[in-house]
This record gives sequence, structure tokens and C-alpha cells, in this order.
Amino acid sequence: MKAVLIPCDPNKPIEDIELPDNQDECAERVRFLIDGYFERVKTRRLRANIWCDEDGKMKSKPVTNLRATFLSNLVPPDFIVGDVVVTGGQGAFRDLPYTALEVNAEIMGAMSHQGGEAK
Repeated sequence: MKAVLIPCDPNKPIEDIELPDNQDECAERVRFLIDGYFERVKTRRLRANIWCDEDGKMKSKPVTNLRATFLSNLVPPDFIVGDVVVTGGQGAFRDLPYTALEVNAEIMGAMSHQGGEAK
């Protein structure tokens, strides 16, 4: 299953990744990649889901993931911390119909529209 990993470190590139097709195995892999139990956050315009650590803020993860926050439909002052995985579809894990390059372009557009600083 196609997906994208958005690291919280803005100096690391957004990557195309492959997840297992089996939903249970996929969930386990997402938990590993984000280092925690996941919650789904919707995106602004893409038909996609952001999977982030639901306890990331309580764990005091040190870095806000600005790219994922701009991609999300969260309203400030809410934000996303830690690495995230982006998949397609509504609800369950599904193929992402976008590449890392396309997701990055969407983030850059959202940042420029909102006056954020793109890295």
C-alpha cells in the first residue's frame, strides 16, 4: 500500500513508503513509524489521512511537525508533533494516490497561503 512519511525534522525529506496491505500489519507498521498509538487527522484539501501519535503532546515530543500541521485541517493553536504517516481514503488505511512530491507541493502551498515558513 502506498503512503508517505513526513518526518518532524524539517531537514529530512518527505518520503514515499510502502505499507503492508493487511490492515493489522499496516496498523502495526504505522505504530512503529510514528512511535506510538495513532489517531487520524484529516487533511485540508487532499483526500488523505494523517496518522500521528495520539499521545505525542502528552509525551512532550520535542518537535512540532509544521509540515503535517499545515497539511492537516487543525485550527491553531492546535498542532501535530512527531513523525506522521499519510495514507489515502476515509477511515481505514488505503493507498495514497499522491507521491511525496505532490504532498510536499500541497504543504508548500498551504504554508505560503497561511504565511508560514517553508523548509
